[in-house]
Amino acid sequence: MVALKFTDSHNMVAFLEKPIECEGFEQIVDFLNANPIKYALTVNPTIYTSCIEQFWATAKAKTVNGEEQLQALVDRKKVIITESIIRRDLQLEYADGIDCLLNAAIFEQLTLMSAKTTAWNEFSRTMASAIICLATNQKFNFSKYIFDNMVKNLESMGKFLMYPRFLQVFLDKQVDRMSKNTKIFVTPSHTKKVFRNMKRVGKGFSRVVTPLFSTMMVQAQEEIAAETVNEENVPTHSNDLLLSGEDSIQLKELMDFCTKLQQRVIDLENTKTAQAQKITSLKRRVKRLEKKKRSRTHRLKRLYKVGLSARIDSSDDEASLCD
Repeated sequence: MVALKFTDSHNMVAFLEKPIECEGFEQIVDFLNANPIKYALTVNPTIYTSCIEQFWATAKAKTVNGEEQLQALVDRKKVIITESIIRRDLQLEYADGIDCLLNAAIFEQLTLMSAKTTAWNEFSRTMASAIICLATNQKFNFSKYIFDNMVKNLESMGKFLMYPRFLQVFLDKQVDRMSKNTKIFVTPSHTKKVFRNMKRVGKGFSRVVTPLFSTMMVQAQEEIAAETVNEENVPTHSNDLLLSGEDSIQLKELMDFCTKLQQRVIDLENTKTAQAQKITSLKRRVKRLEKKKRSRTHRLKRLYKVGLSARIDSSDDEASLCD
């Protein structure tokens, strides 16, 4: 059996502090720090290499009392992973959250997030759904997403040592004396260098900055949850996502810009479709002309051969007369 490997770019520890280099990204850092997924993003246990290897070498998917489980042996101890265990140990919420959005909703929301015009199928439907739910403050079932991916890894041709950070959290809860395993895997992590890298303007950068959704603004979320009191001291829930004063005007301008950007994307897609149809029509026309040209050339060749044959026959007749 081929030895399974860690993937350095997978399951990295997130860096959610604010160095000087994060200028321009403060709001997204605030948003992630206030989100229930913060613990799963930042938890950084000591990862014992042999324990992760043992888990994936022995793991099997089973259904017990109607509940799907992953069972494995680590240091001769039976380890059980379920969706509910993942939710509990990673401090995730929303057992009743969204599993996957409909395609129409995915394309509509992703278009609002970016002016990107290439195919969005670079994302899986589930990952796209997770991003959209985060951005729009909807409940997403991250524990199910993690569990389903672990099950898929068991059957994958490219099986690897998936989710080492998460697995170690689960193992720490179920296996005693973990520290007797001496070999440790050093988890890669995002550092403040990430912010410096994000500032680099790539060749394909459209130079259009996409603002955060109002639902991602920490202040806006606090306003939604808080009760406001009207002039008659009657408590009411605020449904206004916009801020007040100058911030309100700026946010309105940003939302108007998003609307215009969406229309621009739609117009570009329509133009692209019209151009594709025109190109297809021109290709058909070229093929017809090429076919007509080949047919004409063929006829000319036949006429040439017939004329040549007639000249030869005429010469033979003249020679006979001379004799």
